[in-house]
Amino acid sequence: MRIALVFLALIYIFIRIIFVDRYEGRYFIIDYFEAVDFVSSFNYNPSSFVQKNILPYFNSVAIKLKSLNELKSEGKVDVGDLKSLETNPKFWALPLINQDFSDNVSFVYCPNEIYLNKIEEVVKALKLKYQRIGNVLVVYADSNYFFNLQVFFVENVNFKDKKIFWRVSSYVYDLDYLKVYCKEGDFVFFVGPFVAGYPDYLDEIKKFLKDNNLYFAFPEFYDAKNVQLGSSKLVDFNSVKIFSTAVLRNKDIKQVINSIDLAINERNCRAVMFRFFDRYSLKENIEAIKDIYDVYMIKNSNFNEGNVSRNLVILNILDVIFVLFLSVFVFLSYSYYYDLISNNGYSVNSFWFALLGLVNSFSILLGKFAGIDLVFNLSVVIGSSFVLVSIFFKVFESSKNMYVKYFEIILYSVSLGAILNLLFFENSYVLAVEKVRFIKLLLLMPIVLSVFCVFNYNQIVLFFYRRVRVMDLALFLFILGSIGFYLLRSGNSGFVLPLEDKIRVLLDKILVARPRFKEFMIGNPSILFSNYSKYFIPLSFISMAGIVDSFLHIHTPIFYSLLRTFWGALLGILVFILIAKLWKVELDKKDK
Repeated sequence: MRIALVFLALIYIFIRIIFVDRYEGRYFIIDYFEAVDFVSSFNYNPSSFVQKNILPYFNSVAIKLKSLNELKSEGKVDVGDLKSLETNPKFWALPLINQDFSDNVSFVYCPNEIYLNKIEEVVKALKLKYQRIGNVLVVYADSNYFFNLQVFFVENVNFKDKKIFWRVSSYVYDLDYLKVYCKEGDFVFFVGPFVAGYPDYLDEIKKFLKDNNLYFAFPEFYDAKNVQLGSSKLVDFNSVKIFSTAVLRNKDIKQVINSIDLAINERNCRAVMFRFFDRYSLKENIEAIKDIYDVYMIKNSNFNEGNVSRNLVILNILDVIFVLFLSVFVFLSYSYYYDLISNNGYSVNSFWFALLGLVNSFSILLGKFAGIDLVFNLSVVIGSSFVLVSIFFKVFESSKNMYVKYFEIILYSVSLGAILNLLFFENSYVLAVEKVRFIKLLLLMPIVLSVFCVFNYNQIVLFFYRRVRVMDLALFLFILGSIGFYLLRSGNSGFVLPLEDKIRVLLDKILVARPRFKEFMIGNPSILFSNYSKYFIPLSFISMAGIVDSFLHIHTPIFYSLLRTFWGALLGILVFILIAKLWKVELDKKDK
């Protein structure tokens, strides 16, 4: 089974690197209106300055469509309905009072005829009945609908050869007006949570974007609730994940560039939106734009435009083979684990344990083929925990050189991780709209399972029955605190200490794919130290589960997960050798 595990994993890794994880089009975005607003504090002609000094560094422009209500608050237009006209007539509407209007009439007054012409274009495109009286449009439409109608006002600006990211409010109720502005290949970026406007119309939005060949754009750091209500249902076709520098406002430019590099290469972000840093001057912001451009655009100038198909037939075939293989491997691992704990003196009913393994294997198949994500996530995590324990003790039963066993364990962990990667390889996971759940259980469960393989029944019973000493209590609290710290820092979310963050930036720059501290400092050395003492065995699963976890970051190209594991394996050996030498020195001192 272990040989088959490696063989299947190698096939998948080869296909992913060659045919799937190819570079795609990248977009460096500037919000046009934000740029003009920011520059206006430093320059008397902000539009011209932005056009000449800022836009050339970007291949994409984000444009906010504004509703008539928003334009009213800015003093550019005035809007009203029939009721407000009758109760509080405005000077511009007085000539209209004697008109015979039916229900559902809306008015918009525009002192600037250019703006009124643009609004009229949208009204025509939507085929709304209207009449124009001077600088007033009388539109026969519900005011709630009409006042939320979004329009675009920009004069004398050339966006030629730049991708447009249309920022659309999710509070509106019609998307047809986008046809007035959007051309094929443009992006639609919803501002605000989906629940505000479109909870019942996601299918219609999806159809609209698909029919008009528009891309769905969404920010990387979305609130989980809003993701479930919105973007998770819209990423089945053309989609792009945006990384915004707004989350880096308190970092210096080197940290900003490093974070952008990680977002592009490790988190599958295809677009970076530059948000101006308020603590920097205009000149400093432009220098920051140039620095990001030099690293981000030039380095990635060979990226291919367009989406790479993630639905290769061979991947669909492998998906079926992998899930069948994993279900069998899980059942066999239950059987092997039963033998391990039985030999250690634990009284476990063989029938019920075999039934448990069978249920776990069946749950994997049911969850996958019936599309029950929660069942699939949980059953894969539990089953994989037994597989990891089985792999470790199978390898350690051999009489091979400890370094050979070390790399063999890492190879099998990588292989299992690669197989699980394919099983979760769907667009919503690739874009990190959805994440593999129960990761913390995966990181803890193999450690707990291994304890019963390391310590026999009598040792466990004696530990709990003996008189508790202060040292025992202190050790218990230390272990409990360590487990809590380990879980808080692990998985898809966790905190980072300030000093560690600086070390991470340095390692990211040197190694490209930074290995995890807990792996090369604790887990990997423990695999080697397990040859000298069984007490290190549970700690070894910190690395094994961590390696699998790396491959369960589906949004990360598989090459980076491999590189991360490779550096972790090398650094783990160095840490082991260093500790072993220091340990030997201390022992020599005691002997003298």
